Amino acid sequence: MTAAIAIDPRSLRTGPPPLSEQSVHVWLIPADEWTLGVAVLDRDEVARAARLRDPLQQRRFAAVYASVRWILGGYLRTDPDAVRFERAACMRCGQRHGKPALRQTDLLRFNLSRRDGFGLLALATACELGVDIEAAHRARRMHELWPMIASRDEFAHWGRRRSGSRAAADSALRLWTRKESVVKALGVGLALDLTSFSIASEADANGWRSVVGTVDATYVLDLSVAPGYLGAIAVCGEPRSVSLFRLRTASGAR
Repeated sequence: MTAAIAIDPRSLRTGPPPLSEQSVHVWLIPADEWTLGVAVLDRDEVARAARLRDPLQQRRFAAVYASVRWILGGYLRTDPDAVRFERAACMRCGQRHGKPALRQTDLLRFNLSRRDGFGLLALATACELGVDIEAAHRARRMHELWPMIASRDEFAHWGRRRSGSRAAADSALRLWTRKESVVKALGVGLALDLTSFSIASEADANGWRSVVGTVDATYVLDLSVAPGYLGAIAVCGEPRSVSLFRLRTASGAR
């Protein structure tokens, strides 16, 4: 995976970067830099933003979801405010309360994660995927969660590190980020016991790690997204090539 390519969302109107069946596109969204306004949001998104008490979090939520609409609109060749969402079928019961999906097509799949002033959006064709972004400072409290995160094999491998050490905390946050992306790819969220599956300690030549203990063949890849943040993406099926893009809006743009 190469360094992130900066792209102005307005250029997506003429076509997005080519997305092949063997690739995944990951978009880093710096919410605090968003300058194109939030008029493209639908009524539900506006209401969800208004329910947040902190004005900063309201602005960041609106900026991320407006950005998502610009990006997805580019891939769908439609206006940002014309993008329509629905709930996918649950992978356990088949009812329509699964993860968000596009109403216009079931070929393009996406997943979104937000943390502080960043959003991380992943897209692929005909492939279930999940993505997660976490702030590195959260590691201070993560070592206490080892029993709720690590499988028996993972604890045997990583748990040798002294409890309470910075190394143990960093490893716990990294494992959490990987596993969060996996459960999002599977569409089950934290309803799935994180200790019920393991992620390989060794990666392949392209950085992908296999996941053991899930129904579907799943792989996870660490992402370098922004200073002070960790990222991970998981795909169901075979590993794919990953391209990272960074959303950029011109200062003063309207």
